[in-house]
Amino acid sequence: MQKFIVLALIASLLWGCSGWYESKLEKAGISFDVDSLLVQIEQDNIDNVRLFMKAEMDVNSQNSSGISPLMVAAKNEKLEILSYLLESGAGLELKDKRGYTALRYAVNASRQSTLLELIKAGADVLTKDLESISAIEVAILNRDKGALTQLMQEKPNLSFLDDVDGNGLLWQALKEQDYSYKLFLFLVECGVPPNERDKKNETPLFFFARKPHQQNVIISLVRAGAEPNLKNSEGLTPLWAALENPSNVVTNVKALLEGGANPDIKSPDWSRGHNDIWSQNQRGLGRKDHFGRNAGWDADTALTYTLSETSPYFQNIVVPLLIEAGADVNTPEINGLTPLMILCYKNQSSTEELARIDLLLASGAKVNAQRYYFLDETGKMRTKMTGVPENGAAPGQTALLLATSKGNSNAVEKLISFGADVNIYDVKKVTPLHYASNLGDVRLVQLLLAAGGDPNASTAGGQTPVMLAMTHGKADVIEVLIEKGGELPIGEGIGIHLLDATSRAENLSTLLKSGNVEVNATDKEGTTLLMKSLESNKFKNAKELILQGANVEIVSKKGFWALAYAARKNQVELIEMILERYGDETLRQSHLDRALDLAADQGAIDAIKFLLKKGAEVNPVLNGESMMTPLMGASGSGSLEAVKLLVEAGANLNVTKYHGKTAKTFAKENEHKEIVAYFNKIGAK
Repeated sequence: MQKFIVLALIASLLWGCSGWYESKLEKAGISFDVDSLLVQIEQDNIDNVRLFMKAEMDVNSQNSSGISPLMVAAKNEKLEILSYLLESGAGLELKDKRGYTALRYAVNASRQSTLLELIKAGADVLTKDLESISAIEVAILNRDKGALTQLMQEKPNLSFLDDVDGNGLLWQALKEQDYSYKLFLFLVECGVPPNERDKKNETPLFFFARKPHQQNVIISLVRAGAEPNLKNSEGLTPLWAALENPSNVVTNVKALLEGGANPDIKSPDWSRGHNDIWSQNQRGLGRKDHFGRNAGWDADTALTYTLSETSPYFQNIVVPLLIEAGADVNTPEINGLTPLMILCYKNQSSTEELARIDLLLASGAKVNAQRYYFLDETGKMRTKMTGVPENGAAPGQTALLLATSKGNSNAVEKLISFGADVNIYDVKKVTPLHYASNLGDVRLVQLLLAAGGDPNASTAGGQTPVMLAMTHGKADVIEVLIEKGGELPIGEGIGIHLLDATSRAENLSTLLKSGNVEVNATDKEGTTLLMKSLESNKFKNAKELILQGANVEIVSKKGFWALAYAARKNQVELIEMILERYGDETLRQSHLDRALDLAADQGAIDAIKFLLKKGAEVNPVLNGESMMTPLMGASGSGSLEAVKLLVEAGANLNVTKYHGKTAKTFAKENEHKEIVAYFNKIGAK
């Protein structure tokens, strides 16, 4: 009972206290209601506000519009009252009838100090009003940098602000019809995350990398935390977006590199399809790779792409920038071509081009780097840059091989000065000197020989530099090669390639006189140099060989001789020269008779006339079932003039030695109607 009396007394005392504070407010002419409290807050009268609280006014009481004491303090930036109300339990998420919180009132009034206090107290910056508008959106609409900066301090998740396409605040600013750089930069400066992505997984940095002259925006983005090496859905970085821009935005590339873009991040293999430069079609930009692409293979670095795909003007500026930014000058593209190889293959000997080659070499480009061919898991030939050949790999091109193949003598000279191996060879064992000799470029040949090029190196096909020069009739090159020790082992039983090359040489006379070529040289089949010259239509060489004493009586293993070739080619002068040089009369007559048959078979009119004049037998004795007469050959060839010549010379019309066939039969089988009519007219069977 006594305890109950004590509690009642305490309650009475407390009631008396709150009543006392309330009466004190009334004496001051202040009504004890929420509207009066709000007025006292507006007037910054903290003492009266305390009296309201001590008189047990609800700190979260709201007027008819739903406005609470904290909202008024926030709107009017009454910081001391604000702090007191928060300590007294004022609700941060309490809303008025429009759905506004105290934070929203502070934003609407641009009260930055108030915002800071409310955010520290835990106010939710993402709370939306009845129209689904958040305080952040209001700050954006008002372009209130201070308010937005405060709101972004807690790094809120802004995904709820994405549009229907999933674009965040930054992309919404950029993708308006009249996109505003100022709004965009305003958002970034206020702390909106700069790496938000769109549907293509691209950040705003990609957008500006493609736009002309946006270096200042790019720099601002990077400073604000934009990551320059993020990849989009295609595997490309912002640097690639700038490099592949048709307008070649140099300033953007520079800004990205200064901002930390990695120049060695490779593009995916399908981002740029170009032919392997060693393919049959040579380099063709925008085409399918000659070797075929294997999904997932890397294609280019920024450096290889720039050197392959962009204009000389762009290269002059960007290549030094890439190297300064740390680009690896030895990283190859998909076909194993290093930046140096790409430059040397272009055959552009301008001062700028040579300066780029010099820059690459001075920056550590490996002058003797070599790509290697190998078969992949599908059995396709591939190229890969490796320091050491892999098992089963075959060596490919070097910068020097590519430069010489294009006749780029200035590049060759530069490469040699940096220690290029002049005797290195590719998969076909072709050396730089082979390329130079084949081109007939005297300066190139001299450069390579002076640097130690081997004039007797042999390709996989058995060809030497001298042979290649001879094939194309490069007399000056041949002389230079021979002066430096180039050999021509032309004798009995040599390779068919060498014999063929020698027979075609434009300066064969010089070679014969020098003693480097034997006049009766033969290949392994017994074919002589004279026969090869006639077969290759090199009649000037054939004449020279005859004059130099070539043996015209030699018969190859296949049964051919010089007179036979001359007769088939209708070369009367050569036929006469050959006949004059027979020592064996019996052999001469045998060859003469057979030559008429071969001339008739080709319809070689001049040769037929001359051979008949020299005593060739028009009706030879046929030995064996497979033998044919000259008339049979002429009838089958379709030459009516040849047929008439032989008939007039006394050719037997009705010989049937060849499987019972006559000359007329051959004409019929080959549908030579004029010849058949002629035979009918003269009574042939």
